Amino acid sequence: MLEGAIILLEISLAALLVLLAYRLTALARSEWRDPAPLPSPTSAPPPPLSASGDASAHPPQPTPSQQMPGQGFGVQLSDHRPLTATPDRTELITQLHILLALQEKVCRDAGLLLETLPDSVKWYVVAWAYGAASGLSGVWTRHSDQVIAMTARLVAKKIGCKQSAAVQAIATLTDSSSMLACYRNGLDSAEHWLQHHHVPGETALNHAITSVTLI
Repeated sequence: MLEGAIILLEISLAALLVLLAYRLTALARSEWRDPAPLPSPTSAPPPPLSASGDASAHPPQPTPSQQMPGQGFGVQLSDHRPLTATPDRTELITQLHILLALQEKVCRDAGLLLETLPDSVKWYVVAWAYGAASGLSGVWTRHSDQVIAMTARLVAKKIGCKQSAAVQAIATLTDSSSMLACYRNGLDSAEHWLQHHHVPGETALNHAITSVTLI
């Protein structure tokens, strides 16, 4: 009885071993026939799936060789480069304040008191100051809202007018050839002052005023 049980157990173990060998052989043949592709070292990872399972919801990111010019390291560079370094806001305010103070003294020495000028003449001062701010701020930022607001705030204190009125004068600057002439004088004065530390008499504020109006 015991010997019969042992023989039956041996036959069962042998059958299990044969079945295991068959399954391992079939698995090996399947992997050999359809090998899984290895990831390429240069291939980009697949785009992540969205919540709906649609990969198109996330456009593929460009590889380093496909990046547009001016991109890289998380920084977007402009295609344009300023001709000179653009000062920061504090430096720009300081430079414009100094230039306006110097020109205010030049005007006072010439008998022109900016705060007592008629309103129609004060707008020429605003145009000259905006031109000066444009020359100080650099080519690519000179017409920004920040430069306009800064100029209006500083010049309004100098000539005794509302800042909103100075902003309006700048906004309508191109409507008057006299305003444009004053703007150009201020622009040339600032650019010359940055290089030579003085303002030529032919573009100075007092000359700009007297060249477009009779006082």
